[in-house]
Amino acid sequence: MRSGGYDIGYITVCNAVRDVERKTMEAFIRQQYGWDDSAEFDWGEVKLFIDGRLKIIQMGAFATCKGNYRYADLYYNQKMENFLHLHAEFFDRVGGVYREIVYDNLKTAVAKFVGRNEKKPTDELLKLSIYYNFKFRFCNTGQAHEKGHVEKSIEYIRRRVFSKRDSFSSLYEARQYLRQELEKLNLKPQILAESKSAAQMLFEEKEYLLPLPPKYDTARVFERRINKYSCFEVDSCFYSVPDCYVGEFVFVKAYPDKIIVFYRQEEIAEHRRRFGHFQWAIEIDHYRQTFLRKPGALASSVALAQAAPELKKIYQSYYIVILCK
Repeated sequence: MRSGGYDIGYITVCNAVRDVERKTMEAFIRQQYGWDDSAEFDWGEVKLFIDGRLKIIQMGAFATCKGNYRYADLYYNQKMENFLHLHAEFFDRVGGVYREIVYDNLKTAVAKFVGRNEKKPTDELLKLSIYYNFKFRFCNTGQAHEKGHVEKSIEYIRRRVFSKRDSFSSLYEARQYLRQELEKLNLKPQILAESKSAAQMLFEEKEYLLPLPPKYDTARVFERRINKYSCFEVDSCFYSVPDCYVGEFVFVKAYPDKIIVFYRQEEIAEHRRRFGHFQWAIEIDHYRQTFLRKPGALASSVALAQAAPELKKIYQSYYIVILCK
Protein backbone atom coordinates (compact mmCIF):
# COMPACT_ATOMS: atom_id res chain seq x y z
CA MET A 1 0.00 0.00 0.00
CA ARG A 2 2.83 2.35 0.85
CA SER A 3 4.55 1.54 -2.50
CA GLY A 4 1.44 2.76 -4.26
CA GLY A 5 1.55 6.07 -2.45
CA TYR A 6 -1.15 5.21 0.14
CA ASP A 7 -0.24 5.66 3.79
CA ILE A 8 -2.72 3.04 5.07
CA GLY A 9 -2.07 0.08 7.38
CA TYR A 10 -3.67 -3.37 7.49
CA ILE A 11 -5.88 -2.56 10.47
CA THR A 12 -7.29 0.49 8.72
CA VAL A 13 -8.26 -1.66 5.72
CA CYS A 14 -9.92 -4.25 7.98
CA ASN A 15 -11.92 -1.54 9.73
CA ALA A 16 -13.02 -0.10 6.38
CA VAL A 17 -14.15 -3.54 5.12
CA ARG A 18 -16.00 -4.17 8.37
CA ASP A 19 -17.88 -0.89 7.97
CA VAL A 20 -18.89 -1.82 4.42
CA GLU A 21 -20.07 -5.31 5.38
CA ARG A 22 -21.59 -4.35 8.70
CA LYS A 23 -25.14 -5.58 9.01
CA THR A 24 -27.66 -3.65 10.97
CA MET A 25 -28.55 -5.54 14.13
CA GLU A 26 -32.22 -6.38 14.58
CA ALA A 27 -34.09 -4.24 17.08
CA PHE A 28 -36.81 -5.62 19.36
CA ILE A 29 -39.81 -3.83 20.75
CA ARG A 30 -40.30 -4.30 24.46
CA GLN A 31 -43.85 -5.38 25.24
CA GLN A 32 -46.14 -4.37 28.07
CA TYR A 33 -48.97 -6.75 28.94
CA GLY A 34 -52.17 -6.19 30.85
CA TRP A 35 -54.06 -8.62 33.03
CA ASP A 36 -55.59 -11.52 31.05
CA ASP A 37 -54.08 -10.29 27.77
CA SER A 38 -52.12 -13.22 26.49
CA ALA A 39 -50.49 -16.62 27.02
CA GLU A 40 -48.07 -18.49 24.78
CA PHE A 41 -47.95 -22.18 23.83
CA ASP A 42 -45.24 -24.39 22.35
CA TRP A 43 -43.91 -27.94 22.19
CA GLY A 44 -40.42 -29.04 23.19
CA GLU A 45 -38.55 -32.32 23.63
CA VAL A 46 -37.09 -33.84 26.78
CA LYS A 47 -35.08 -37.06 26.98
CA LEU A 48 -36.14 -39.28 29.88
CA PHE A 49 -35.59 -42.85 30.99
CA ILE A 50 -39.03 -44.47 31.21
CA ASP A 51 -38.99 -47.95 32.76
CA GLY A 52 -35.26 -48.15 32.10
CA ARG A 53 -35.44 -47.17 28.40
CA LEU A 54 -34.34 -43.80 27.01
CA LYS A 55 -37.25 -42.09 25.26
CA ILE A 56 -37.81 -38.73 23.61
CA ILE A 57 -40.87 -37.29 25.34
CA GLN A 58 -42.88 -34.33 24.04
CA MET A 59 -43.42 -31.54 26.55
CA GLY A 60 -46.20 -29.04 25.85
CA ALA A 61 -45.92 -25.79 27.80
CA PHE A 62 -47.87 -22.60 28.45
CA ALA A 63 -46.44 -19.36 29.80
CA THR A 64 -48.55 -16.34 30.75
CA CYS A 65 -47.22 -13.04 29.44
CA LYS A 66 -48.06 -10.85 32.44
CA GLY A 67 -47.10 -13.01 35.38
CA ASN A 68 -44.87 -15.61 33.68
CA TYR A 69 -46.85 -18.46 35.20
CA ARG A 70 -45.76 -21.80 33.72
CA TYR A 71 -47.82 -24.90 33.07
CA ALA A 72 -46.59 -28.01 31.24
CA ASP A 73 -47.35 -31.68 30.67
CA LEU A 74 -45.71 -34.70 29.05
CA TYR A 75 -46.91 -36.87 26.17
CA TYR A 76 -45.51 -39.53 23.85
CA ASN A 77 -46.36 -37.47 20.76
CA GLN A 78 -47.81 -34.15 19.56
CA LYS A 79 -51.07 -35.51 18.19
CA MET A 80 -54.23 -33.43 18.21
CA GLU A 81 -55.81 -35.05 21.29
CA ASN A 82 -52.72 -34.11 23.33
CA PHE A 83 -52.76 -30.55 21.98
CA LEU A 84 -56.42 -30.15 22.95
CA HIS A 85 -56.01 -31.90 26.30
CA LEU A 86 -53.21 -29.57 27.33
CA HIS A 87 -55.33 -26.50 26.56
CA ALA A 88 -58.30 -27.80 28.56
CA GLU A 89 -56.05 -28.68 31.51
CA PHE A 90 -54.29 -25.29 31.40
CA PHE A 91 -57.54 -23.30 31.40
CA ASP A 92 -58.86 -25.50 34.19
CA ARG A 93 -55.65 -25.00 36.20
CA VAL A 94 -55.62 -21.19 35.96
CA GLY A 95 -59.37 -20.96 36.50
CA GLY A 96 -60.22 -18.96 33.40
CA VAL A 97 -59.36 -18.19 29.78
CA TYR A 98 -56.84 -15.73 28.34
CA ARG A 99 -58.08 -13.44 25.60
CA GLU A 100 -55.27 -14.43 23.22
CA ILE A 101 -53.08 -17.52 22.77
CA VAL A 102 -49.90 -17.19 20.71
CA TYR A 103 -48.53 -20.09 18.62
CA ASP A 104 -45.77 -20.66 16.14
CA ASN A 105 -46.40 -22.78 13.04
CA LEU A 106 -47.46 -26.03 14.74
CA LYS A 107 -49.12 -28.70 12.60
CA THR A 108 -51.86 -29.00 15.21
CA ALA A 109 -52.50 -25.24 14.99
CA VAL A 110 -51.81 -24.31 11.35
CA ALA A 111 -53.65 -26.21 8.62
CA LYS A 112 -51.92 -24.46 5.72
CA PHE A 113 -50.19 -21.27 4.64
CA VAL A 114 -52.23 -18.81 2.59
CA GLY A 115 -49.87 -16.53 0.73
CA ARG A 116 -46.65 -15.39 2.32
CA ASN A 117 -47.78 -14.41 5.81
CA GLU A 118 -51.35 -15.61 6.30
CA LYS A 119 -52.06 -18.95 7.96
CA LYS A 120 -55.25 -20.96 8.06
CA PRO A 121 -55.94 -22.56 11.48
CA THR A 122 -56.85 -26.20 11.84
CA ASP A 123 -60.53 -26.99 12.32
CA GLU A 124 -59.79 -28.30 15.81
CA LEU A 125 -58.08 -25.05 16.88
CA LEU A 126 -60.95 -23.03 15.44
CA LYS A 127 -63.52 -25.09 17.36
CA LEU A 128 -61.46 -24.85 20.54
CA SER A 129 -61.11 -21.07 20.26
CA ILE A 130 -64.84 -20.61 19.63
CA TYR A 131 -65.72 -22.82 22.59
CA TYR A 132 -63.38 -21.02 25.03
CA ASN A 133 -63.86 -17.61 23.34
CA PHE A 134 -60.15 -16.81 22.90
CA LYS A 135 -58.38 -15.33 19.90
CA PHE A 136 -55.26 -16.91 18.43
CA ARG A 137 -52.21 -15.37 16.83
CA PHE A 138 -49.39 -17.03 14.89
CA CYS A 139 -45.75 -15.96 14.89
CA ASN A 140 -44.01 -15.10 11.64
CA THR A 141 -42.25 -18.06 10.03
CA GLY A 142 -38.87 -18.73 11.62
CA GLN A 143 -39.42 -16.08 14.29
CA ALA A 144 -39.71 -18.18 17.45
CA HIS A 145 -38.45 -15.25 19.54
CA GLU A 146 -41.83 -13.58 18.98
CA LYS A 147 -43.13 -15.84 21.76
CA GLY A 148 -40.10 -15.55 23.98
CA HIS A 149 -41.91 -16.33 27.22
CA VAL A 150 -42.67 -19.93 26.36
CA GLU A 151 -39.46 -20.49 24.36
CA LYS A 152 -37.47 -19.61 27.47
CA SER A 153 -39.89 -21.55 29.67
CA ILE A 154 -39.31 -24.85 27.87
CA GLU A 155 -35.56 -24.55 28.30
CA TYR A 156 -36.06 -23.32 31.90
CA ILE A 157 -38.25 -26.32 32.77
CA ARG A 158 -35.85 -28.77 31.15
CA ARG A 159 -32.94 -27.32 33.10
CA ARG A 160 -34.62 -26.76 36.47
CA VAL A 161 -36.83 -29.85 36.58
CA PHE A 162 -35.22 -32.69 34.67
CA SER A 163 -31.58 -31.90 35.38
CA LYS A 164 -32.27 -33.16 38.92
CA ARG A 165 -34.04 -36.34 37.86
CA ASP A 166 -34.52 -38.02 34.50
CA SER A 167 -35.49 -41.61 35.33
CA PHE A 168 -39.05 -42.76 36.05
CA SER A 169 -40.96 -46.02 36.22
CA SER A 170 -43.69 -44.67 33.93
CA LEU A 171 -44.78 -41.56 32.06
CA TYR A 172 -47.45 -41.07 34.72
CA GLU A 173 -44.75 -40.82 37.41
CA ALA A 174 -42.80 -38.32 35.26
CA ARG A 175 -45.94 -36.19 34.83
CA GLN A 176 -46.60 -36.17 38.58
CA TYR A 177 -43.00 -35.15 39.24
CA LEU A 178 -43.24 -32.35 36.67
CA ARG A 179 -46.41 -30.95 38.30
CA GLN A 180 -44.80 -30.93 41.75
CA GLU A 181 -41.66 -29.18 40.52
CA LEU A 182 -43.64 -26.60 38.54
CA GLU A 183 -45.57 -25.69 41.68
CA LYS A 184 -42.26 -24.97 43.42
CA LEU A 185 -40.95 -22.89 40.49
CA ASN A 186 -44.17 -20.86 40.29
CA LEU A 187 -43.78 -19.96 43.97
CA LYS A 188 -40.34 -18.40 43.53
CA PRO A 189 -40.15 -14.56 43.76
CA GLN A 190 -39.53 -12.78 40.43
CA ILE A 191 -37.25 -9.76 40.28
CA LEU A 192 -39.11 -8.14 37.37
CA ALA A 193 -42.45 -8.53 39.18
CA GLU A 194 -41.53 -6.66 42.36
CA SER A 195 -40.55 -9.96 44.01
CA LYS A 196 -44.01 -11.44 43.46
CA SER A 197 -44.12 -15.08 42.48
CA ALA A 198 -45.85 -16.32 39.32
CA ALA A 199 -48.49 -17.96 41.52
CA GLN A 200 -49.19 -14.62 43.26
CA MET A 201 -49.44 -12.87 39.90
CA LEU A 202 -51.88 -15.52 38.67
CA PHE A 203 -54.02 -15.08 41.78
CA GLU A 204 -54.31 -11.35 41.03
CA GLU A 205 -54.96 -12.03 37.35
CA LYS A 206 -57.78 -14.57 37.83
CA GLU A 207 -60.51 -11.97 38.29
CA TYR A 208 -59.73 -10.52 34.85
CA LEU A 209 -59.80 -13.83 32.93
CA LEU A 210 -62.68 -14.83 30.69
CA PRO A 211 -65.24 -17.18 32.31
CA LEU A 212 -64.35 -20.86 32.25
CA PRO A 213 -66.98 -23.05 30.50
CA PRO A 214 -67.45 -26.78 31.21
CA LYS A 215 -64.40 -28.82 30.28
CA TYR A 216 -63.90 -29.36 26.56
CA ASP A 217 -64.05 -32.90 25.15
CA THR A 218 -60.51 -33.22 23.82
CA ALA A 219 -60.83 -36.60 22.07
CA ARG A 220 -59.71 -37.23 18.50
CA VAL A 221 -62.71 -38.91 16.85
CA PHE A 222 -62.59 -41.23 13.84
CA GLU A 223 -64.17 -44.35 12.35
CA ARG A 224 -62.62 -47.82 12.23
CA ARG A 225 -63.66 -51.22 10.90
CA ILE A 226 -63.35 -54.23 13.23
CA ASN A 227 -61.01 -56.87 11.78
CA LYS A 228 -61.17 -60.68 12.02
CA TYR A 229 -59.46 -60.61 15.42
CA SER A 230 -62.29 -58.40 16.71
CA CYS A 231 -59.85 -55.50 16.99
CA PHE A 232 -59.28 -52.08 15.47
CA GLU A 233 -56.09 -50.06 15.00
CA VAL A 234 -55.10 -46.68 16.43
CA ASP A 235 -51.59 -45.36 15.73
CA SER A 236 -50.15 -48.84 15.06
CA CYS A 237 -51.66 -50.36 18.23
CA PHE A 238 -54.68 -52.69 18.34
CA TYR A 239 -57.67 -52.76 20.71
CA SER A 240 -60.39 -55.38 21.13
CA VAL A 241 -64.19 -55.11 21.15
CA PRO A 242 -66.82 -57.84 21.77
CA ASP A 243 -66.58 -60.49 19.04
CA CYS A 244 -70.13 -59.86 17.79
CA TYR A 245 -68.88 -56.68 16.04
CA VAL A 246 -66.42 -58.29 13.59
CA GLY A 247 -66.76 -56.56 10.21
CA GLU A 248 -68.73 -53.62 11.64
CA PHE A 249 -67.71 -49.95 11.63
CA VAL A 250 -67.29 -48.27 15.03
CA PHE A 251 -66.55 -44.74 16.20
CA VAL A 252 -63.41 -44.30 18.29
CA LYS A 253 -62.60 -41.51 20.72
CA ALA A 254 -58.86 -41.31 21.38
CA TYR A 255 -57.75 -39.48 24.52
CA PRO A 256 -54.15 -39.09 25.73
CA ASP A 257 -54.57 -41.94 28.23
CA LYS A 258 -57.56 -43.99 27.06
CA ILE A 259 -59.52 -45.26 24.05
CA ILE A 260 -63.35 -45.41 24.08
CA VAL A 261 -65.33 -47.23 21.36
CA PHE A 262 -68.95 -46.67 20.29
CA TYR A 263 -71.30 -48.61 18.05
CA ARG A 264 -74.47 -46.74 17.07
CA GLN A 265 -73.94 -44.28 19.92
CA GLU A 266 -73.58 -47.08 22.51
CA GLU A 267 -70.25 -47.50 24.32
CA ILE A 268 -68.99 -51.04 23.75
CA ALA A 269 -65.38 -50.94 25.00
CA GLU A 270 -62.78 -48.87 26.83
CA HIS A 271 -59.01 -49.44 26.95
CA ARG A 272 -55.95 -47.88 28.48
CA ARG A 273 -54.04 -46.18 25.67
CA ARG A 274 -51.03 -48.09 24.32
CA PHE A 275 -47.98 -46.51 22.72
CA GLY A 276 -45.35 -47.93 20.42
CA HIS A 277 -45.81 -50.24 17.43
CA PHE A 278 -47.97 -53.34 17.08
CA GLN A 279 -49.01 -53.55 20.72
CA TRP A 280 -52.27 -55.32 21.50
CA ALA A 281 -54.84 -54.50 24.19
CA ILE A 282 -57.06 -57.59 24.38
CA GLU A 283 -59.90 -58.04 26.86
CA ILE A 284 -60.63 -61.75 27.31
CA ASP A 285 -64.28 -61.06 28.11
CA HIS A 286 -64.72 -59.79 24.53
CA TYR A 287 -64.28 -63.34 23.14
CA ARG A 288 -66.87 -65.35 25.10
CA GLN A 289 -68.77 -66.62 22.07
CA THR A 290 -65.61 -67.39 20.09
CA PHE A 291 -64.01 -69.41 22.92
CA LEU A 292 -67.20 -71.44 23.32
CA ARG A 293 -66.88 -72.50 19.68
CA LYS A 294 -63.06 -72.73 19.69
CA PRO A 295 -61.95 -73.72 23.23
CA GLY A 296 -58.57 -74.92 22.02
CA ALA A 297 -57.64 -71.40 20.91
CA LEU A 298 -57.60 -70.17 24.51
CA ALA A 299 -54.29 -71.76 25.57
CA SER A 300 -51.96 -69.67 23.40
CA SER A 301 -54.14 -66.59 23.05
CA VAL A 302 -53.06 -63.02 23.74
CA ALA A 303 -56.37 -62.66 25.56
CA LEU A 304 -55.32 -65.24 28.17
CA ALA A 305 -51.81 -63.77 28.42
CA GLN A 306 -53.32 -60.37 29.26
CA ALA A 307 -56.05 -61.72 31.55
CA ALA A 308 -56.17 -60.97 35.27
CA PRO A 309 -53.88 -63.20 37.42
CA GLU A 310 -56.91 -64.65 39.22
CA LEU A 311 -58.41 -65.83 35.94
CA LYS A 312 -55.11 -67.35 34.82
CA LYS A 313 -54.90 -69.26 38.09
CA ILE A 314 -58.39 -70.68 37.59
CA TYR A 315 -57.45 -71.71 34.05
CA GLN A 316 -54.22 -73.39 35.18
CA SER A 317 -55.83 -75.12 38.16
CA TYR A 318 -59.10 -76.35 36.71
CA TYR A 319 -59.50 -75.95 32.95
CA ILE A 320 -56.25 -77.70 31.98
CA VAL A 321 -56.94 -80.52 34.45
CA ILE A 322 -60.40 -81.09 32.99
CA LEU A 323 -58.94 -81.21 29.46
CA CYS A 324 -56.32 -83.73 30.53
CA LYS A 325 -58.94 -86.02 32.06
